[in-house]
Amino acid sequence: QSKNMGKSLSGKLYVTKDKMSSYELTKITNMITQTTYNSINTVLNIEEGSSAAEKYYYAAEKTNKTIGYVSNKYYSKSLSNVADLKFVESSEGNYKFTNLDEKSTYKIYSYLVDRNGIKSNLYETEVTTDEYIVPKIIGLNHTETLNSIKLDVTAEGGTNEVAKYYYSKDNGATYEESTSSNYTFTGLTANTTFYLKVKVKDDNNRISSEYAKTAKTDFAKPVINNVVVSDNKPTEVQITTNAVAGSNAITNYYYSINNGSYTSSTSNNYTFTGLTGNTTYTIRVYAVDSVNYKSDVFTYNVTTYKNANDIILANKSFGYRGSLSD
Repeated sequence: QSKNMGKSLSGKLYVTKDKMSSYELTKITNMITQTTYNSINTVLNIEEGSSAAEKYYYAAEKTNKTIGYVSNKYYSKSLSNVADLKFVESSEGNYKFTNLDEKSTYKIYSYLVDRNGIKSNLYETEVTTDEYIVPKIIGLNHTETLNSIKLDVTAEGGTNEVAKYYYSKDNGATYEESTSSNYTFTGLTANTTFYLKVKVKDDNNRISSEYAKTAKTDFAKPVINNVVVSDNKPTEVQITTNAVAGSNAITNYYYSINNGSYTSSTSNNYTFTGLTGNTTYTIRVYAVDSVNYKSDVFTYNVTTYKNANDIILANKSFGYRGSLSD
């Protein structure tokens, strides 16, 4: 930001009284300042008198404490009521103070010496440095699978641009560093809650606040691989369901025939009775685990034998695959 402010303090001239009546002092009439979070740039407005300016001197102090700039041979405590200031010499009418503290008020002083060695007035102004704006995270989206969580971060820089991203899945105990705004944690346990934290760092090593969310990996539901007819008679059919548990143990199987209501059983073997020989039936089966996650419905068509003489032992061990549906 730029400022145009200040006041002129009278300096002491080391000239004889007879010369004072005719010698015009070169004056600093204004000081324009421009600030950042850690610097103040000054530009002097000069009103030239009898002799042009040759050297310029600058000093800064914060809360009555001198900032460490070197002294020079023109400095004199009698220049003003300002004491113990250390001035830096320059051949330019502008100077930049650096390595300052943010959001801090400084008094900036300047005077010049003309070609005849005559000092000008001492100019004083008060300036406050800017606040450093750290980067921030605006949003965090996440997508889960059985064993992974993908993070997509929206962040914006402040005083400086975002340079690094940091990702945690254990509530900030450990972080993964990246230059990308997206990251995927892999090899995770299914059906598990993870405590996510994300932060960013700018190219001046200033870090944002942490952004926290929770995410849960998907569950693995039971899967029915196939249904096998283990016994086929004219009036009944016994089936065996081959299923694989997902995240949790299978606790129940549900059986239906010809779109009838489902019957629950803890066994993967089930017998349908009261059937008619030489008739095709549609059997549906699904499995449920200990937290009530359901498998897809497995559909299987079977034809009962016409009579006992049609039973072929070889078919008892032959498993026909059905089809899955939601």
